[in-house]
Amino acid sequence: MNKRILVVFYIFLVLVLVVVVRVVYLNFSSIVSSAPKRSSGDRGEIFDRNGNVLAVSYKTFSLGVDSSKISDVEGKYIAKVVSHSLGLKYDDVVKKFNKGSRFVWLVRKVPENKVGDIIRITNDFESVFGKKVLVVVEEYVRRYPLGEKASTVVGSVNVDNEGISGFEYSFNDVLFEKERKKGRLYLTIDKYIQEITYLELMKSVKEFEADLGFAVFATKEGEILSMVDYPSFDPNNLSVIPFSSRVVSYVIEPGSVMKLASMSFALSFVRGIENFYYNCDGVIRIYGHLIREKAHGKVSLEDIIAYSCNVGMLRVIENFDDRSFYYFLRSLGFGDKTSVGLPGEEKGILRPFSDWSGISKYMIGIGQEIGVTGIQLLRMGLVIANNGFNVYPKIVKEIVLPSGDRKYIRYSEEMRVINSDVTRKIMKYMRSAVEYGTGKLAGVKFVDVAGKTGTGQIYNPSGGYYKDSYNAVFLGIALKGEAKLVGVVVLVNPKRLKQGGMSAAPTFRSILEKIVSYNPYLIQTQ
Repeated sequence: MNKRILVVFYIFLVLVLVVVVRVVYLNFSSIVSSAPKRSSGDRGEIFDRNGNVLAVSYKTFSLGVDSSKISDVEGKYIAKVVSHSLGLKYDDVVKKFNKGSRFVWLVRKVPENKVGDIIRITNDFESVFGKKVLVVVEEYVRRYPLGEKASTVVGSVNVDNEGISGFEYSFNDVLFEKERKKGRLYLTIDKYIQEITYLELMKSVKEFEADLGFAVFATKEGEILSMVDYPSFDPNNLSVIPFSSRVVSYVIEPGSVMKLASMSFALSFVRGIENFYYNCDGVIRIYGHLIREKAHGKVSLEDIIAYSCNVGMLRVIENFDDRSFYYFLRSLGFGDKTSVGLPGEEKGILRPFSDWSGISKYMIGIGQEIGVTGIQLLRMGLVIANNGFNVYPKIVKEIVLPSGDRKYIRYSEEMRVINSDVTRKIMKYMRSAVEYGTGKLAGVKFVDVAGKTGTGQIYNPSGGYYKDSYNAVFLGIALKGEAKLVGVVVLVNPKRLKQGGMSAAPTFRSILEKIVSYNPYLIQTQ
């Protein structure tokens, strides 16, 4: 009898031990299995020229499930717990199980302070059902301190943290983590100048009722301090469609800003032309096309630039050889990309001279029948500011590779494309445009500003030009003894004050005033 009792006791003891071991195993294994698995997806930071962060990644957590291993009851239980704990809609979570995928993300990129809730969900489910089907994964979310103010340059990423626009895309291989290593990127952008340019551009787009606007400012050496668009997009919102800056991708007919290129060609290749004077009675006929404007009377080359006189400029262009003028424009970078590094850059429109009609050189010379980008206009401004040397715009300052090696971007050697005597005259003419000509509203107190306005008609794809629709353009150079800053402002189709001198020029002024106030050393002689 005692032996039977002893046997029963041992059997009972074994059963108790089995239950205890099972409970301990379930609890321990659930904790282990629900520990976050680390996914790739971290990215290196993007900084401005002063080390301010423009793009950074934060650790988050995501919860997924192998839906092939759960019943409807278990799925509804998971949906109930997840929706209650993480503030999601129950029906939205249930729908995720019906997508036909074996692995389903229930929620992605939950902030780190919520990881305790996620792990508790996995523990509770595994304790109740004894299944390890829930997976917690450590992921990263990208954040942009400047938001839409720099999004078209810095770029954005998709839900998997892969670059899809801007420099996030161009340098994805450098920034995206591989084998626990990631690189970094330093831009020439100044965070505060970027903000200044964006806010002032936004005001002008609204004030002048433009469709959109873009602007770019750079040092004389070609380092871009700001490149902005308005409207822009929010890079922190994954549902929006990103795009690269219109400074490199939006092609316009720039209007009279192109007179700077035309006058530079005339001074370079038409002997003695700086001593010529022309009569502007406000009307001229070119190959059957009648062009009218305000009569300017007797004008010098300086007056032609200052008053943006079309009649005078067209009479100068009569001396041009098509072939030579075409190759001169190519030497200034028109018809080519600047290779500044942003995706989506356009090369503009400059047809081969063999395709030109009789009127082409005239129209191109005053900024029609040619398509340019803002970055190409900046490049022309840099040539003038650097006494005729071709200085490339640059926006990438330094790359730190995942290996830790530092790489500085090298650009082609500068070469002269315009004689320095010519650029000095062009600069003088541009100063006159701001002192007494069409660019008067670009003037800044205590700063010398040279500039050129442009008002280009907007091409209609159906043929001809839209009636009463223009691009308002201003190219300006800030001086203090010598050229220091170069900037371009474009307002597309402003409904109020449509001329470049009335809308783009004062926009340039408001931006420059605040740049100088923020950092006066940028224009002072070093």
